[in-house]
Amino acid sequence: MPNPTTIAELVKLSKSGKPGGIDNWGDDGVNCYAFAVNCPNPKNGKPNPGGAARPAGGWTNLKLAQGAEADGLKKLGWPEHLQKNKIPNGYHLVAGYVSEDGGDHHWYRQDPATGYWVHKPGANQVKNFGAKIGDLLGTDLSKFDHAAVMQGTKYVFADYFLCPSGGLKI
Repeated sequence: MPNPTTIAELVKLSKSGKPGGIDNWGDDGVNCYAFAVNCPNPKNGKPNPGGAARPAGGWTNLKLAQGAEADGLKKLGWPEHLQKNKIPNGYHLVAGYVSEDGGDHHWYRQDPATGYWVHKPGANQVKNFGAKIGDLLGTDLSKFDHAAVMQGTKYVFADYFLCPSGGLKI
């Protein structure tokens, strides 16, 4: 069972600034969305935003946002996320992507203290993009080519959301 490791602990475990596997969330039953919303024990396996299977017609930015908001995320929009005072205490920033064919979605979460982006690609370990990798990711994921860190994928940025730091129960 995964350990509900906090974002700060994840960054502490990977101070080298290089992507590295972090064992605590390496369970195949915890997908990128569960990781982004800090839910180490999802109720129904690999959760989707809104708790549903892939929506009819596939995922769109709107359907992803509606599902995420139904779960308790707050849509932040962009470029508001670039202003630190827009992220209230008790929340962390997450970013959602939708595959070009509408068949999938992917999520990142940001460490509020360092600004590092962290994600969990499928059944793999958590990847921490530290200081050196930050040059590749930048601070604005809306301009980031997702394929740079997940080869062979074709995802487009959907939106930013606020997630309660204590996580969601999904």
